[in-house]
Amino acid sequence: MTTWASVIHFPPFPEIPEVVRGKSFMIVLVSFLGSGAEGSRLLEPVRELGPAMDTLATTEPIALATQAMDPDSPLPFRSTTALLDRLTPEAIEEVARLAGPGSPLTLVEFRHVGGALHRAAPGAGARATLPGNVAMLSLGVVPDPALDPAVQEGLRALTQTVAPEKVGDYPNFVMAPTDASSFFDAGTWARLQRVKAAYDPEDVFRGNHQVPPA
Repeated sequence: MTTWASVIHFPPFPEIPEVVRGKSFMIVLVSFLGSGAEGSRLLEPVRELGPAMDTLATTEPIALATQAMDPDSPLPFRSTTALLDRLTPEAIEEVARLAGPGSPLTLVEFRHVGGALHRAAPGAGARATLPGNVAMLSLGVVPDPALDPAVQEGLRALTQTVAPEKVGDYPNFVMAPTDASSFFDAGTWARLQRVKAAYDPEDVFRGNHQVPPA
């Protein structure tokens, strides 16, 4: 069973579903490949907490794409992310404070990683594994530039809180300009640069984390 735990302060935007618009929630998202009966048994401790909504159900894999209720339209935001070895009790307490009522952060989310993500499959690509056991993602929506300083301070405080357990980054979650070589070991980075030089020497494809030609 894989879970995500998120604190979400839904903005009062019309594109947000009305049932959650402008409200705050602690959300647990679950993905489980076993039987419905076994999944229900494992989730009994969560259901005993009396959730405001319980939408857990057997569904098609395609439903995973909409599980997080992300809006269809782009939103202006800032974000931070980290792959962590673990979350200590002290860090959890501080994260709960930073993400609590009145927080400038729209989302603070932790996802299980590990398992198969620690094992490189034969013929895997340049980023074959992810270190750590927990992936953190946090963002603050900035519809007004006046809100930007508070969002940046909230993200900075959160990043500092989890820094002692940070073991790397998941490139797909890193949305700020970053030296992409930090995502790879030296040998893999050199190989990527050689591929870039062979197939895109003019650096046409550079909309994501840029790999300069060798």
